[in-house]
Amino acid sequence: MSTRVLNNRGKESGLAAGGKARELANRARAVEAQKLLLAYEAARQHRSLKDTAIALQVDRKTISRLRNGDHSPNRKLWEALSEVYDKHYPSGYPTHIHAWLQKWRELRYFGEEKYELAMFIGAIEPALKYELPLLRNTGRLFEAACAAFALATISASKEFDCIESERDVANLRAEQGSHAADTDFYLGEAEEMLRAHLSVAPQSKPTAFRLLWKIMVNRDVLNYRNRKPRNKLHDILEAGKSLLEFEPYNWEVAWNCFNYASALKSKTDVQQLWPVLLRLMPNLSDPAFRVPGDSYQRWSDDPDLKFAIDELGLFADANVAAAH
Repeated sequence: MSTRVLNNRGKESGLAAGGKARELANRARAVEAQKLLLAYEAARQHRSLKDTAIALQVDRKTISRLRNGDHSPNRKLWEALSEVYDKHYPSGYPTHIHAWLQKWRELRYFGEEKYELAMFIGAIEPALKYELPLLRNTGRLFEAACAAFALATISASKEFDCIESERDVANLRAEQGSHAADTDFYLGEAEEMLRAHLSVAPQSKPTAFRLLWKIMVNRDVLNYRNRKPRNKLHDILEAGKSLLEFEPYNWEVAWNCFNYASALKSKTDVQQLWPVLLRLMPNLSDPAFRVPGDSYQRWSDDPDLKFAIDELGLFADANVAAAH
């Protein structure tokens, strides 16, 4: 059943949900832009680049508002930041798969109607499913892993983005489980093929290590949401540390590694990662700072980070002062 039909049948409920969906889209867009901006600024610290806020034709006031997280960018700003991001973090995906995922992001953040995103996914999904075995059978394992990861991405999107506001109206909860199963399946396929690629091409470009990291983190998130055992945290941490050797300016990988190190209670990794993070994200010295995309208002409130905070002796004076 198409999403367009669901919108017509649930028109009254859709009106109420529409405002909430727009609010969530604005928040997601602002978080995504903050991530892009932080990645861009971190890359500038480590490379000699001509790309600046002026070159992007973005005024300082807008950059400041965006950095503080109280600004949802328009399409032009988002596209400009995405372009710079791609220069520093090239996906390495086949050109058409990269373009499809960029279009998916654009519709996700700026599409006026849910059915536009659903129709786009409906168009590219059969093409990816057709292409995946062809790439795998011809030994193009990295490209096949990219196709599988794209299928996992859009399977998750069908669960979260396309039917979010219509789920109760259309009683689609059974399909929700199917989308989650598809996501898990394609992430498993992607990881298997990528590891096979790395076993015969150990000198691969960082793009392969970045894709492996994304696959492993997404599988862990899926396990967490479905209350399954998270028994590969150490492997994810090691994969992230390997990626950081190629991309020392990738704050998001460093931040996630720090989280995993704390969850694993690894004193050595916590001690090693903290100064790396502070160079990339100086605002972490403030316990009230909110990390882009994090669900906690203050990063210091995350219970998974309690071990790291205690191990580093952070904010002890502030906590004593607050107690009095």
